[in-house]
Amino acid sequence: GAAGAKWFDEHLHEAKRRAGFAALAFDGVSPAGFELPEVEPTSVFFAGDTDRLLQSAMVYEGVQELHRRQETVTVALPPSAPGELSEMLSTLPRVRLTEGWPQKNADDAKRPDLLVFGKTEVEAVGGVRAVRLWCHDASPEDFEGLSGKLGAQDFSLQSRIVAVWARNEKAPAAAAAPDGVAQARVLFAKGNLKAALDLARAALARDNRCVEALVLLGEIALAREGGVVAEKVFRQALLLRPQDPAIGVLLGDALRVQGKLEPAAECLERVLRARPHELAALLALARLRQAQPQPELAEAVLRDAVQHHAASPIAAQELGDFLKRDGRVLEGLGWHRRALGWTDDIAPVSSDGRRSVVFVAQHASTWSSMASVFEAFRADPKWETILVALPYNHPYLPKPEDRTAIFSFLEKEGIPHMRWEDFRLEPGCADVLFLQNPYDVTRPAGWTVPELLRSVPRLAYAPYAIEIGGTIEDATNQFNLPLQNLGWAIFARSEEHRALFARHGRVGNAHVIATGHPKFDLLCHLADRPVDAELAAFAGDRPVVLWNPHFDIRPDGSGYSTFLTWWKFLPEEFARRPDLALVIRPHPLFFTTLEARKLLTREQIDDFLARCAAAGNIRIDRSPTYLDVFARADALISDGASFLIEYGVTGKPVCYLHNSRGPLAHLHYEVDLDFVRKECAWAESETDIRGFLDQVKRAGGVIDAERVAKAQRLLSVNPLGAGWTIKRAVEARLEAETELEAAVGAADELCQTV
Repeated sequence: GAAGAKWFDEHLHEAKRRAGFAALAFDGVSPAGFELPEVEPTSVFFAGDTDRLLQSAMVYEGVQELHRRQETVTVALPPSAPGELSEMLSTLPRVRLTEGWPQKNADDAKRPDLLVFGKTEVEAVGGVRAVRLWCHDASPEDFEGLSGKLGAQDFSLQSRIVAVWARNEKAPAAAAAPDGVAQARVLFAKGNLKAALDLARAALARDNRCVEALVLLGEIALAREGGVVAEKVFRQALLLRPQDPAIGVLLGDALRVQGKLEPAAECLERVLRARPHELAALLALARLRQAQPQPELAEAVLRDAVQHHAASPIAAQELGDFLKRDGRVLEGLGWHRRALGWTDDIAPVSSDGRRSVVFVAQHASTWSSMASVFEAFRADPKWETILVALPYNHPYLPKPEDRTAIFSFLEKEGIPHMRWEDFRLEPGCADVLFLQNPYDVTRPAGWTVPELLRSVPRLAYAPYAIEIGGTIEDATNQFNLPLQNLGWAIFARSEEHRALFARHGRVGNAHVIATGHPKFDLLCHLADRPVDAELAAFAGDRPVVLWNPHFDIRPDGSGYSTFLTWWKFLPEEFARRPDLALVIRPHPLFFTTLEARKLLTREQIDDFLARCAAAGNIRIDRSPTYLDVFARADALISDGASFLIEYGVTGKPVCYLHNSRGPLAHLHYEVDLDFVRKECAWAESETDIRGFLDQVKRAGGVIDAERVAKAQRLLSVNPLGAGWTIKRAVEARLEAETELEAAVGAADELCQTV
């Protein structure tokens, strides 16, 4: 290398090159060593047939590209091949020309990169293991007939101008991922982007040519909407593995994310020319067509994908997603069920006979999310209304009895129900089924969303909590889990809330209906609730403050919870204020999380509970439902949690414990935070909290009616009642489907008549 650089600097330094260029440009004198050869007589290729010359030039360019990428390129030239082609290809020094027909069924190492043949020799091509074929004397009108014969040998036409076919080969098997990359991909699939990124970078540090690590880095960048970075990484990966179609598809996606739609189309079409029905490329092309926007072409591409990949769940799922986004909810749901393996058609719901609805209840504290809906259906004799109680198999619940508490709760409340073991879950068991939460992990086998869709295609859901948050994980849990995407009807509390399903969910929000939230039906009528005697005896005539610490406690303080900031101060402050009562209602997973994350020991937790009990005016509320303490409390102190909104509906004072290092530090979440900003007190210091408690003491539990009305208006409380509105929305959707079914039937009958 040093010797070459020295020679170059001596013989072709900048001044010499400038002088040589000037002499050539202005005097016509060739630089020494680069003299042009004597002009030879003009050569005439293909007897002056310019069409054949242009086609040969295009083939030459294809071979030239292979020559750029491969160490050697082999071209087989049977006797019928034109001599001009041999002369042209000989200008490429690493092209190896072989005469005669290559050996049939030869191993991969001996197969030619290009076999040239004539129209009359097409039968002889059979059994030749060439990568590409060129019929040198074919015209476009010959292409169809030749394709019929070559297609049987698994070749696909690559151009509408030149008769070149390429073998349809399976994508190469992925090499075993290097150390750390396989683990990184698992973490990436689970949404842990940071940990996946660290492992992928470590793999690249060990081997900077590790394609698997590069591809994963690009996918992580793409997941973060970093199209620019993803493009650079995928291009680097393609330099190392230029014929990998998966990388080409990912590059197309990265270009699309940046809005580079034409280059993205060229990239994906290049993959599809080599592999005409490559599934990943078809799905990426459909996404591109939607971005252009060309929805008709997008749907055509997706239907092509499911036609050529009938057994592919992802193809059926993507078509279902598209149809749902397009407003064809039931048709999209049909493809979603196919993706899950359920191939039977979705039966229409009769508009004549009695309809049936099943409600699934698992947890007492969130029963309020469906209570008014259940009562609305139950009051209508046209509906058979069944409540099925399931255990709540949350992996973090500390005690087995916590998982079955729903049974005793329903019995105590006098709510008619049946246990899940006694209910026959089978096709036709219900027309509509309401789930209480979207987490399949909490339900017994047979009751996950994919399994339920076989028996009851029409799943409905009103969120079990009032969403508040700002992380990617929050958005996934609240808007993009299987229930939110595969559900037949989802009920949002407002149009602003409904818009979040389109922003964060993969299927849009055509299946989402803004109805108000059922929780508000109960929260707006807490005064009608019977007084809890035990809570009343504890409170006496003192104002009651409810403290709601969030369970998301993290060592670095970056979670939603501020408990470790106030866990000593608040009990001490209320011990100094015997004229106030404090009720602490933590999340059911709260104390388990403290121990699991090694933030407090069991001894420290027991000491905290003992200090609260000794104060005399502090109570830990572990009752099945929080509605009793909501009814009695005069004020709320809460971390960034759903209680801010739920309790806010009452119009009573709310104090938000702001965590400057938490997810809501910048309050960038999209809905209902105007209420927190404008209508709630904020506390970041002991002085702030003391000021709020002084205000609660002065108010003495008096409720401002104007404040209540304003809060309910800001939080989109439905004055008609969300429960009744949801029931009516279900009926309206069923009626619309019945009308559509009748219209389709009439159209089919008309077509048959014609």
